[in-house]
Amino acid sequence: MAIALGGTAVGLAPRARANSADQPSPAERAQRYKRFHVINGVQWLCIVALIVSLNLLQRPEGITDGIIVIVGLHFLPLARLFNSHSHLHSLSIVIRIITCFYWEQLVAREALE
Repeated sequence: MAIALGGTAVGLAPRARANSADQPSPAERAQRYKRFHVINGVQWLCIVALIVSLNLLQRPEGITDGIIVIVGLHFLPLARLFNSHSHLHSLSIVIRIITCFYWEQLVAREALE
């Protein structure tokens, strides 16, 4: 599985480099900069909300898993923002795998309790 995902990323890398040759105008760069900070701000807001809610529910063991999922998900809008459409598919596959893995662990932990 890891070899297949690595091969996909390596195969898409030349396209990503070709797309990076298109330089945005200064106005587009300023807009991207603003959106970049909004995306990161939303990510941090979600992380804080996750920590507070899981602590209130007395489930602090899920904080690390939740943060991993949130950080992984925030790469999707960043890839779109920086016109890395070729990486969106690879990112979505990796995020699905990670989410499934941690979901299984969370369910297994709850089953043991």
